[in-house]
Order: sequence, then C-alpha cells, then structure tokens
Amino acid sequence: APMRFITLVRKELASIWADKQALAIVFILPLAAVMALGFTGQGSGEMVDNLVAGRAANMGVVDLDTSVGYPDADLSDEFIAILAMQPSVTLTKYNTIFAANESLYYEKIIGFIIIGDGFEFNVSAHLPAFINFYADALYILAQPLMAKKVNDAIKDFKLAFNFTLDEINYQTDD
Repeated sequence: APMRFITLVRKELASIWADKQALAIVFILPLAAVMALGFTGQGSGEMVDNLVAGRAANMGVVDLDTSVGYPDADLSDEFIAILAMQPSVTLTKYNTIFAANESLYYEKIIGFIIIGDGFEFNVSAHLPAFINFYADALYILAQPLMAKKVNDAIKDFKLAFNFTLDEINYQTDD
C-alpha cells in the first residue's frame, strides 16, 4: 500500500511539473492568498477608522433612564448631547424602542442606541453602565461606524465629567 501511494504521488508531481499553469496554481496562488490576508490583517483597527472616516451616521437614540445620582445635570441627556456633537452624526430621539426599530426597518437611520434605566445612577456611583446599540445588518459599515461614534462620545463624556474609570461600556446587536 505505501508503494502505491508513493507511485501515485510521483505521477501527480510529474504531471504538475509538466503543466506550468498547474504549477502556478499549486505554489503561487496560495502564497498570494497568504500575502493578501496578511496585508488586510495588519492594523485592522486603523483600516476600520479609514473606512468610516467622514461617513454620515444617521443614528437614533432611545433614553429610558429615569434614575438620578448626579447633581445639576441629567447624565443621559448630557451623553446624548455629546454624541450629537460628534462629526457627521445626525441624531434622532425616539420615545420607544418600537419607534426606533421601525425607523431602522425603513432605513431612516443606520442604527439606534438604547440608554437603559439606571445609567445616571451607575455612572455617578462609578459602577458600569451599559449602552446597547442595534445596527443595520445589511449596511456592513453600520456597526463599526456606530461603535466609533459611541466610543468617541464616551471618551468626550468621560473628559467632560471627569470620569476616569470604565463606567460606560456598550453592547451591540445586528
């Protein structure tokens, strides 16, 4: 059995060596594929930034937060204002998740953010607060675009209110 296998391998190698096109397919195409994948994997965060830079982000926001905890400011409203000031962001406020989901369905927005109840209390007590966002799965850049805008808004918000811990995180669904 081993001799049959060796004979078969020799026969296949002889036919590949005789056919230059097959030789190219066997050796050059895998090398080209590995190189292409290597180039796309380098600096992928930077590539995403380049892809989403300057793109318009028509987003919705649903503020369900009724908690209190920070004096002299409604932190969910402040966060929404900072998010609205991000470059190329157009923000639409919705009263219900259903209304935001309907706008997403009709492609009026690329996604929406939900600020849950307890946001202000958690942030002011230095506890983790979560922002959920839903992105259009058909628009491939919706999720990274929204993530970039939300991350930038979180950084600006933390600077504005002198929060230094990881009080705010986000979760996403397509």
